[in-house]
Amino acid sequence: MPQPDKILLVSPPPPPPPKADLIARVARDCGVSPLRQWVEMLRLSYGGAKVEFTDYYGARLFDPALSMAQKREFIAAKANQALNRRMSPVERPNASIDLLKRKIAAEAHFRAAGLTATRTQATVACPQPLEGLPNLPDAQAAAAFFRDGARYPLFAKPETGSRGTGTALILGHEPTTDSLRLADGRYVPVVALAEEMVSDYKHGFILQDAVDQHAQATAVAGGVLATVRVVTVHDGVAPRVLYAVWKMPAPGAMSDNAWQDGALIAAVDLASGQLGRAYIGSGVARREAPVHPVSGVSLPGWSVPHWPAFAPLVTAAHASLPDLGVLGFDVGIGAQGPVIIEANANPFHMLYQNATGHGVLSPANRVLFDRVVARYQPQARAA
Repeated sequence: MPQPDKILLVSPPPPPPPKADLIARVARDCGVSPLRQWVEMLRLSYGGAKVEFTDYYGARLFDPALSMAQKREFIAAKANQALNRRMSPVERPNASIDLLKRKIAAEAHFRAAGLTATRTQATVACPQPLEGLPNLPDAQAAAAFFRDGARYPLFAKPETGSRGTGTALILGHEPTTDSLRLADGRYVPVVALAEEMVSDYKHGFILQDAVDQHAQATAVAGGVLATVRVVTVHDGVAPRVLYAVWKMPAPGAMSDNAWQDGALIAAVDLASGQLGRAYIGSGVARREAPVHPVSGVSLPGWSVPHWPAFAPLVTAAHASLPDLGVLGFDVGIGAQGPVIIEANANPFHMLYQNATGHGVLSPANRVLFDRVVARYQPQARAA
């Protein structure tokens, strides 16, 4: 949730190192002694996964049901980025990566390719505005737009960045108080929000049409957009979908960031589009959610609407950026079909691991990753 002095979403601090009470809880609840935990962490810190103490507990690698071979299939944060960089190298000039760093440019690229993507109404104080798109130069101009020019609901997000930092879903303007109604129930002064956008985000801000979410998705997860994270890989022949995870917003949240307390995730079966088991939280605190805590809808087996259209959309989008080996797409379940929200070249594979309980470095995936890496580094191995 936002900090008291901020309107827009603020990222959480990094997880603290494991404490004695956490080690004791794992020993008590899972029957894994502190010594065994310590030995396993040391063993897993070597090799391709680069597991650290926080990763060991965050990914539930203490689970005695997992063999050491299975635990070695999990990837940690540092190794995650290293793997993605080998598949989409940033050391060499790469126009596609530069494009994806600017969300408004990526949106324009996908739309120009004939793909369904978000639609931006205006940008705010954007140093590199797009021709033909209104760029509001300062907070005063942004406030005037909120009062008179905006089409609500709209989604506000920074031009650069990740993890949902700085986002807000704005439902409308209240003229009598000159305030904006947010999806989390707050009313905030127009001027205060406009000034925060300009002062805190030097690379500019984007104001987009909120995606008209499919009624079935809204009935399950609520009115805030719940996107499907779809990761694709390109081995030089053609892109393919690697995995998909549905991210459901935490109750009262304005976006579906999985790190917010109460957010839910569930893996999506690639063939059927049906959800697997759904979970809330991570690490020791992770718990299964057979039904959505607010709607009460049963989650396992629920089918994502328009699922057959997802793979063609994201693979076509990846094919339009063929020099990238891996991409993570956030795709909205629109009323008329899937909608590309964002794409990035450093997908967070730990999201898949938390949703499935399986490591992303499975033998089959390693073979695939090696083929992707070999596009740039012949004879190299992915991890």
